[in-house]
Amino acid sequence: MATLYQYQNCSTAGIRALDLQLINQIERIAPGVLVRFDHLPVRIGAGCHPYLQKPALRALELAISDRGGRVMVVNSAYRTLAQQAILHAHSQHKRCGILAAAQPGLSNHNSGLSLDVEDAPRMEATP
Repeated sequence: MATLYQYQNCSTAGIRALDLQLINQIERIAPGVLVRFDHLPVRIGAGCHPYLQKPALRALELAISDRGGRVMVVNSAYRTLAQQAILHAHSQHKRCGILAAAQPGLSNHNSGLSLDVEDAPRMEATP
C-alpha cells in the first residue's frame, strides 16, 4: 500500500475523495470554522479547496473589491494535512518544482488562514 509520501503526481487533485472526508470531519467537529469562497469572482484549480476561515474570507473579499471585482485566480487556500504531506514530500525530494513546503500542521494553509493567488499586473495598452 502506498503512502501519501510516495504520491508522485504534482497535483493533489488525486486525493480529492480523502480531502473531502477530512473537510467533512472538520465540519462535524467545528461547524462553521471553514467557509466556502467559491461564490466570489474567483477561479480555482482542481487541487484547490474553496474554504477559508472567516477572517481570511473577509480579506479575500476586500482584495477582490480593491481590484474592481475582477476575477482572482486562487492557486491554493485551505489545505488538508494529506495535501500538505504530499507537498512537503515533493519539496524534500525536489519534485514538481516545489522548492519549499512546511511540514503538515505547520502551514498557515492547514488552518484556512492563508491563500496563494496568481495576480500578475494587468498590462495597459500604450498609445
